[in-house]
Amino acid sequence: MALDAVRGLISEPMKVIWYTWVGGVALSFCYVISSFFVAGQALSSAYGFSVVFEGLQVVAYSVGGTIVLKNAAYRSPLAIGFLIGLSFMLTLDMLVVAVLAGANLAAFPLPSAPAPAEGAVVAFSVMLFIVYLALTCMMILFKDVLVQQSPLAAEDEAAFPSRPVYDDGAYADDPASAPGATAGGYDSAVLSKTDEGAASADDVDASHGAPTVL
Repeated sequence: MALDAVRGLISEPMKVIWYTWVGGVALSFCYVISSFFVAGQALSSAYGFSVVFEGLQVVAYSVGGTIVLKNAAYRSPLAIGFLIGLSFMLTLDMLVVAVLAGANLAAFPLPSAPAPAEGAVVAFSVMLFIVYLALTCMMILFKDVLVQQSPLAAEDEAAFPSRPVYDDGAYADDPASAPGATAGGYDSAVLSKTDEGAASADDVDASHGAPTVL
């Protein structure tokens, strides 16, 4: 049964990405709360600022990414590419925060640590590093599932169509598939009108006769 569940998740990559994303959002809020406690008790103001600033970036990433993933209209190639790049950047940032917080714990063990929440920052930053790394890999592998047609590209196609357009606004990949088209891809009614016009022009020329050469 467990293998069947795994196969089912693999067959639906969007669901896997979404579940991983929700887990990352939950961990990000836990990290932010811990970072506030660390910043309030940290001996280094620069370290406290970096931890809190990283938490604010995580919150912005969680909110913006949720909007993009939940709304198919926002999942343009540009938005998904920006989300992948930001996810990779935060993956590296969480690794740096985990190393800094771990070094503080090594210098000041937990019983005498200047910030008792330091251990929580280490734990949540490590977990976020793993989650963001997994998200980055999955979004790169399944980008074709995430990316929808860009609205700008659709507007450009409507304004400057690269394929024939029928009266009902539909596009045709092959002119021969148009209603009333012949095997050669042309409308028989248009051809008949063109032939009649050419014949009438010939009749007019014949009635006037050949020009006289002086």
